[in-house]
Amino acid sequence: MKNISKYFILASLIILVNACSTQTQTANKELITFNINIDSSTETLTNFAGFGAEWDSRNYLAYGVDKNDFELIKERLDWLEIPIVRIMMQTNWFFKQGVGYTPNSPDMQSLYRHLDYCQDNNVDVILTDWGIEPDWLKVSGLQKVDDKKYAEIIADYLDYLYNDQGYTCIKYFVLVNEPNYEVGDFSRWGEGIRNVYQEMKRKGLTDKIMLAGSGQSNADDWHINAVDHFHGIFGGYTFHRYEWNEFIRNQKFISYVRNLTDYVKEKDPEWRSKQVIISEAGMRDGQSTAINKNIDKFEYGMFMADYAIQALQGGAHGVLAWMLDDNSHPDFEWGLWKNKENNFEIRKWFYSWGLFIKYFKRDSEMFLPITRSVNLRTMAAKSPDDEWSYAFINYEDFDVYINVNNDFMGNEDLLKFIYKEGMIKIDEDGFPKSNDEIESEEGKFTFVLPANSTVVITSID
Repeated sequence: MKNISKYFILASLIILVNACSTQTQTANKELITFNINIDSSTETLTNFAGFGAEWDSRNYLAYGVDKNDFELIKERLDWLEIPIVRIMMQTNWFFKQGVGYTPNSPDMQSLYRHLDYCQDNNVDVILTDWGIEPDWLKVSGLQKVDDKKYAEIIADYLDYLYNDQGYTCIKYFVLVNEPNYEVGDFSRWGEGIRNVYQEMKRKGLTDKIMLAGSGQSNADDWHINAVDHFHGIFGGYTFHRYEWNEFIRNQKFISYVRNLTDYVKEKDPEWRSKQVIISEAGMRDGQSTAINKNIDKFEYGMFMADYAIQALQGGAHGVLAWMLDDNSHPDFEWGLWKNKENNFEIRKWFYSWGLFIKYFKRDSEMFLPITRSVNLRTMAAKSPDDEWSYAFINYEDFDVYINVNNDFMGNEDLLKFIYKEGMIKIDEDGFPKSNDEIESEEGKFTFVLPANSTVVITSID
């Protein structure tokens, strides 16, 4: 037994020495370097809508989100400088059979609070009427989505919101959330689209609010049919996509999105002036209607950053995460922060998605350079104010050097934010703080991109 113990100890020491030697060699070895070039040959995307989120007022009343609570939410939105949101509308908030229009209903008052913020802060709104066919959305006196009375009510509330209340922030109107599920019949939904368009035209709204759609989820034939039938009246296109993590990780999402955006370019003569927006985005792994089991994990923030970059590489003009916060719907766990019952606690993925929202400005010229690595992602943005922002994702288990050479950028002082377990820095309000500062000389700068991280670098203060 003594000899066995002696040999065991000796063997253990040898293993320990070898392990330490390997770690030292790894730590001291020269890092792999990737060159990222931005020049006249780099793929670009214009008409950028920005990154945003779904922000619904539906359950704010039930959670008792009061004035003080809303001030906290406004502070977070102010920090984000969010450029675009999608907001739920329900016809039964505005109309009751036997009563008529109810613009002062509690649900409408709650909606106005959201729209007030958007109007005051130059936030584009995609207003979506959730429909009237599911049991929980039914409106007494209305039948199906092709009911002409339904279209009249929609045009009347849009007229009230835009002209009477002054909510010119409403940029798009979408008829029915995920109509392939909620309606299930393209012909009936299409008749509803025509009815709404005619009623909006009668009210003089078609030059003020653009119809968009189809808003489908997992039914690309609806997108194709919508482009075929309604490119003459749609001012933009939307679709939803909850994607598998492996699909994103293997960079297959680019071609999926490209197929949808290419179809718009092929069939719509006015495609250059129209945006294609993914108006609900999230991870399919762990998904249910109410929650995503991965929402509190660090990896969710990596996933959403990668999702966004690939969406733009596929030709999408914007991505809206589902969703902003958990107060919007009962017992939800999808938000950048939790609901009032859970003290509005900020989740980890607020860091990465918040940086994308804040620093990749609406109407930026987006640059999508080639990385020459299956484990590296990148994009860059030149803002309307000639500021620059960059995003980098490293899936490798080791750090790498990044050399950036941007022909269009001069000398800049840059902030570097690192989204990586153990390296995230936040201030007293839970907002991201920069980890480092970098100087560029004539558009050139070099930095270390940590293993398994997302990094945002920006010239915006």
